[in-house]
Amino acid sequence: MAVIFLDMDGVLIGDRASPYLSGKIIEKVHELFEKKEGLNGGFTELEWRIAASYFLSKDAVSNLENLIEKTNEVYRIVIVIISEWRLDGTALELKNLMFAVTSFGKLIIDKIPDHDFWRRRHKEVELSPISLQKYGFPLEQRGQLIDFWLRENAHNYNIKSFVILDDVDEGISKRFPHHFVHVHNMLSEYEAKRAHIILTKPSPSLCLH
Repeated sequence: MAVIFLDMDGVLIGDRASPYLSGKIIEKVHELFEKKEGLNGGFTELEWRIAASYFLSKDAVSNLENLIEKTNEVYRIVIVIISEWRLDGTALELKNLMFAVTSFGKLIIDKIPDHDFWRRRHKEVELSPISLQKYGFPLEQRGQLIDFWLRENAHNYNIKSFVILDDVDEGISKRFPHHFVHVHNMLSEYEAKRAHIILTKPSPSLCLH
């Protein structure tokens, strides 16, 4: 397999706080779900994400789909979500609900771990102590979270290559300088081509730092 570690904001969707996009998302969440009493208009965070997924950039998604199609000629592509969107659902909810209207959603196999503070909030075991003991680093930045996921899963999934698509370099380029495509203002055709080269170049072994 080859893995695309995929971010959302700034990669596949624009500024959700903009009046136009936020208005569209509000209309869609009311269209899709029954309003209830409570915070956020009575809608869950997952429901808001589902509504937002209808407004991903068509050009950026098209570039991602072309990347997937071309790389599938060499490796079977799977996707791991690294976006903060992951905090609002399980891996199965991301695949079957949050990104159900997308073509790439069916390729989602997992998400990187949630932050320790988020896991505490949900009364789940914190992973930083485990990572420190096993690998010698805490889980404070996205680059470390990706590193931890790879160390825990690369062998099980028989991963031969990977690329990270993100618009923010949160310790990623330092940790994975040869696997990172820094996206600028949505995923472009050029950036997708760079990702394809990274995914398909000869790699005798998967090196983790």
